[in-house]
Amino acid sequence: MRDIKVGYAPLKQPYFDQEWAREIHQRSLNLLRNLEQVKLIEPEGTITTEEDAWKAAKLFHRENVDLVLIQCINADSGILTSVIGPNSDAPILVWSTPEPTMHETSLVANSFCGAMIITSTLRRHNIKYKHLHGFPEDEEFKRKLERSIRVLGCISMLKESKLGLVGYQSPGFHHVSFDEMLLRRTFGMSVQHIDLSEVFAETQNLSEEAIMKEENEIKQEGIRAENVTEEDFKKTASVSLSLKNIAKKYGIAAFAVKCFPEFNDLFKLAPCTAIGRTTDRGIMTACEGDMIGALTMLIEYYLTGNPVFFVDLISLDEKTNTGVVWHCGNAPICMAENPQEVRYEQHSILAQESPMGLTREFACKPGSITCARISERENNYCMYAIGGEAVKGDPTLRGTSMKIKFYQPVEKIGKILFEDGVENHFAVVYGDIRDQLEEFSKWTGIDSIIL
Repeated sequence: MRDIKVGYAPLKQPYFDQEWAREIHQRSLNLLRNLEQVKLIEPEGTITTEEDAWKAAKLFHRENVDLVLIQCINADSGILTSVIGPNSDAPILVWSTPEPTMHETSLVANSFCGAMIITSTLRRHNIKYKHLHGFPEDEEFKRKLERSIRVLGCISMLKESKLGLVGYQSPGFHHVSFDEMLLRRTFGMSVQHIDLSEVFAETQNLSEEAIMKEENEIKQEGIRAENVTEEDFKKTASVSLSLKNIAKKYGIAAFAVKCFPEFNDLFKLAPCTAIGRTTDRGIMTACEGDMIGALTMLIEYYLTGNPVFFVDLISLDEKTNTGVVWHCGNAPICMAENPQEVRYEQHSILAQESPMGLTREFACKPGSITCARISERENNYCMYAIGGEAVKGDPTLRGTSMKIKFYQPVEKIGKILFEDGVENHFAVVYGDIRDQLEEFSKWTGIDSIIL
């Protein structure tokens, strides 16, 4: 996670009220300079001439801004936009402000009309843009501006990010296979292929001191079940550290891990807790080799800054309009409803024949959530984003789980998911970010279904 670099381009012409232009420029700077996690890249003063525009465009290009915010302080002819738009190499937000008065006066700024000139100019240059309208002090305008900045920052950070595929899909999970070049073309991301043998080899290179430190930290996060052994903790710690080291080695932002059968057969381990701990560290990690699931996790993480739970959707109840999402024991520890009751257990499925740890098991805390999935279609993607409220769940259900009361009728949700053949894996994050995911889809050119 890093600050989002916003190139600010305040366009001003001498044909309208200059006192108002100076005032709205200063009010705008007061807003922009105080936005959280934003690094504002500013030219000197306002942009009036083609020379000013070229200086600003070169500045934005040199600083590699994530987006350019063109503010139409007053009506512009499109000349300045034709310099800044094509030469900044970034998507554009166009900002217009209302007239301060339209009673018994000539036009003070004509900002709205000027923004139409700017957006039509950008369209003819084939540059992606979005228009926003409002005064800097308007809370609804500020919310929309911050949303668009977060979305464009996320898209930019994705292009800088590398995904790590550890192994491949688990057996039978060909429904989550992916087109690597489609991924590159659509989101600009690269994939590092990592053999499971590299992970196992890395566990042998760790010092006993490092393993013991990691092991102790893991133990402090939960209550140990009677049948959990010291060996379970040691192996979990070593895999957790190995994924951390490999992420650092290759610059991995998110993993998709083939979590069985090799981990079970060769390492005698269910890596659920190690996967969850990797997500805790800010390296989003999906199970069963689901690369697009890992991508969805990373998008939610970049938009919110919160760790993400990689889940199966396991039930929908029409009577209560609720559903349950679940996985074996890989959820971020910060999602626990009762952190003091997190349990370390043997795997609830794999351990039926012989002990196979380690999972951390709990019900997730209440709160607003978004359950999302980018589904790979034929030569395209579709974003499915479902909103709801996490409610008190059943702490006796093995694994990690969350009960959700959905905003939309579950009958409608189920019908769409099954008719569209959507994969069973979703990414759940706290906060309602459906509007951000919808905007993300528009900027990246993929379809979206928002529920």
